[in-house]
Formats: sequence, C-alpha cells, structure tokens
Amino acid sequence: MGDRFAFSRVATPQQLNWFLTWNQMGGNPSFLRFLFQTGSHMRNSFLPLSLAACLMGGSLLPAQSRNVTLLSHVNKHGRYNDCWGYVAPNGTEYALLGTTTGLSILNLKNPSKPVEVGFFRGATSTWRDIKTYKNYVYVVTEARGVGMRIFDMSKPDSPRLVNSGWGRSIYRNCHDIYIDTKEGVAYLCGTNVGMVVADVRANPVNPKYLMTWRGNYIHDLHVQDGYAHVAEIYVNRYHILDVRGVRNTPPVIKSLGSVRAPGSRYCHNAWATKDNNYAMSTNEAAGGPVGIYDIRNKLAPKLIATFRGNPKGAPSAIPHNVYSRDRVGHMSHYTEGYRTFDISTPSKPVEVGYYDTWSGSSRGYNGDWGCFPFFPSGIVILSDIQSGLYVVRPKSIATKYGKGTAGTGGRTPTMNAFGAAYLGNPSFALHVANAKPNSGGVLVVGGKAGNLNISGLTINVELFNPSPILIAAGTNSQGIAHLNAPIPSSSSLNNVVLYSQFLVLDPGGSFGMSGTRGLKLTLFAK
Repeated sequence: MGDRFAFSRVATPQQLNWFLTWNQMGGNPSFLRFLFQTGSHMRNSFLPLSLAACLMGGSLLPAQSRNVTLLSHVNKHGRYNDCWGYVAPNGTEYALLGTTTGLSILNLKNPSKPVEVGFFRGATSTWRDIKTYKNYVYVVTEARGVGMRIFDMSKPDSPRLVNSGWGRSIYRNCHDIYIDTKEGVAYLCGTNVGMVVADVRANPVNPKYLMTWRGNYIHDLHVQDGYAHVAEIYVNRYHILDVRGVRNTPPVIKSLGSVRAPGSRYCHNAWATKDNNYAMSTNEAAGGPVGIYDIRNKLAPKLIATFRGNPKGAPSAIPHNVYSRDRVGHMSHYTEGYRTFDISTPSKPVEVGYYDTWSGSSRGYNGDWGCFPFFPSGIVILSDIQSGLYVVRPKSIATKYGKGTAGTGGRTPTMNAFGAAYLGNPSFALHVANAKPNSGGVLVVGGKAGNLNISGLTINVELFNPSPILIAAGTNSQGIAHLNAPIPSSSSLNNVVLYSQFLVLDPGGSFGMSGTRGLKLTLFAK
C-alpha cells in the first residue's frame, strides 16, 4: 500500500475542515457549505488544468509508436488470432490469447513479464474468438464440429477445461461470440445456422439454448442495456436489434434501425459507447474506415463521421476491430498496429496514439488482429498474427485507484474520464455518476495520490504537499455531474500527471459525505 500511494494516514475532522476551507476561513466548515450553495454556476466548468499541474519528465518513444509504451512481448505458439482479458477477484489481470492451435492464458500481475499459466490445444483454425462471464472463459472457432469450449478460471493460475464442446448439435461452426455479462446471455454469431443465443447465467458450464436469429449474416456484435449492435458484413450494414425479449416465452428479438456502413464493403464489427448515444463500426477492406454513428434514435442511426488510421502513409491498410472506453476508441488495424483515438466529440475523431506491431508493407491481412483495452490497470493487450502477444500502456486511458466511499442507499459514486486528455482537447470532461441526486459536491485535483481516512471517508488526493485545487460542483436529479474540462494547448503541460476525486455531500456517507475512487490521468501532446 505504501508503494502505491504517496500519502497514507488518518486525519482528524479538524484537519479535513482546514483542507476544505482552502486555509482561508480558519477551519470554519461553513465555507464548504458556501461553496456548495454558491457553486452551481461552476457545475459545467473547470479551472485551467495548468493550475493543478505537477510537471514530470518524458522520454522519446520508439519510431513505431506514439503515446503508447511497450511493456512486454511474448511469442510462443506460431500464429495467432484474437485476444480478450480476464480479471480475477483479487484484481490480477490475465491475457486470453487465441492461436491457430488453441488458447494461451497468461498471468499479467507483472505486465513487463507475462507468465503463461496454461495452454489448451484445440482444433486447428485461423479463427478463434474468446469472451468471459464471471469465472469462465468461452472460446468459439470456425473449425467444424467442435462446438464451444468452456474453461473454469476459479483458480486462474490453474485453469481447467470444463466443457469440451457445447452446441455441437446446434451449429457446425462459429465465427465470433459476445456475452452480455450483465444479463448472462451469450450470442454466438457467424454460425452456419444464424446467431445462436444461450443463457449462461443459470449454469455457466452447460448453457441453456434459447433461440436462433436467422436474419442477415452477423459477423460480430456488442450487446449493452438490451440493444445488440451488429455488423452485417455481407450487406455492409450496421444494425441495431432489441434483445430484451430473449428470455421471453417464446424468445423474441426485434429489428430496429440500420444504416449502410461507410466504405465499399465488409462491415466487420460494431461497438457502442457506454451511454448508448454513439456507436462505431469497422470495414474490413483495403482503405476501409471506421464509421461513427449517432444512435440516440435507435430506429434511425445516422453516420456522422469516419476515421482512418495512418491514411496518408497507408491508404490501403485494413482495419479490424474497434472498441470504446471512456469516449476513446481503441482499434486493431492489421498492418498499422494498434490505434487509439479520441471521440469526446464523435463527429470529429482525433488520433492520439499508436503502436505498430508489424514491420512489413502496409497492406493485406498481417499484423495486429485484436486488442483488449478494458483492464482496470490501463494496460492494453494486442494479438499480432505473426508475432504474438504485446502488452502496452497508452496515455489515452485514465485509471482508477484507491477506495470509494458509499453514501445513501449504499451508492458509491463513480468518476470516469470523458475523452483523451490530449493538449488542446476542447471536449475533455470528467463524468460523475451514481451519486446522491441534487447534492452539492467538490472536485479535488492535485499532483499526488493520497490515502487519507477521515472517520471512514477515504480521500484519494494528497491534501497538504502539494495542496490541491478545489472546484465546487453539484449533481443533477439523476445523481450525475458532467464537468467540462477543456485542456489548454500549452506544451508546458506535456506529460503532467493529475490525480482527482469527486466528493458529495451525503448524510448517508461517512463523515456526511460519499466519494469516488481516485482517477489518475496524464496530459499529453497528440
């Protein structure tokens, strides 16, 4: 704990009052109430980030990357395909790496030295796709007649195969899988019979078959909050399905809106932003773009922008899979490697970093097949077809640390970055949710992490050396505070690291407040 936090001790309520009054009112807590009561005009504003800066030195990156640092590289199994990630209950992260001959599982406790804890040989196939649900890993393949394999990760350093071929009597081959972990429903797409839907919640080892959707061939999909965002590759369309009825009797899937994807052909994968307002798709063709859609009207999605990785240097390069985390796109782009781009303004995507795993020519199906950008630690894993696993750390991901403090009803507020913190980003913001509605609050921004306990309230930003910046704000009727934080273009802020936390007046919380975990972000030049 001492290595992780710069400051760790228990403070008295008097010390907290001294901090919250910014040492201006002699420790009088009424000043904090004054901030909450009069700060409504600041709810959608942010003091210049330069006021909170703690400048740190940087180093030049290799020519094959920008704003992405390579941590490790592992190549043990010949040729590879997709990858995914698993996080154990104790927080240890694992890479799930598909190969043409099986599944490799690697412990990433030290991301600079991954350790393979299991390799499970399977039917030989160019295609293998992987997803997780609770402590289980699900693997599908285009190899005929082998079904879906299921692995138990309850003891993650000793994984076990617990089902060697679910669904063999239902379908012959399967291209891809997505699991709605909130609802416990698996969607197996690209099969010879359509999209197979199964319930994994009741019995993860032996899922219950629910239905088969027999519309246009679905190559890949993302399911979130009752909507499936599907890529219909052969008709080149992005399509939204209502899947809230898959457990009905009989099960029901409803077609909503669709739109032609940009590019000439092959809408390959699709992914929605967390707020369900926007989505992205890739076109797996030479020079194919990423399409960005406004989907606030699910019956009429609209294409509003396109994005290409390295369009001048590699106009014929092929994109593969794209994902969204905190309004930042993460894409595996075959010969152009891993690309990350800001979508805080979805109609104006901006590339902010890359790591190229392929040194050959910029065309064809070589290089980075997959990426997984969802680890809590902020690392990203890449799967290169020829050279295996890469573990990288992009500057475009903000990471959480420390503990949150629950308030009324056991609700612990959350805070996420909204976009990439690149210099000159006019749309960057911090987004608070799950807080007490219609309540005053304060954003704390400083130059060091902290771990200060005040009567059960955890403060995750160093309060005394250096002193942080306080910004009064408040939550709306849904318990949300969206704090706009446009980042100055000043080069003096490059590689500045900031630590932040949002505290909410909440009588149900410790010391009369609730609080988010800490959020660490790096300001950087794109």
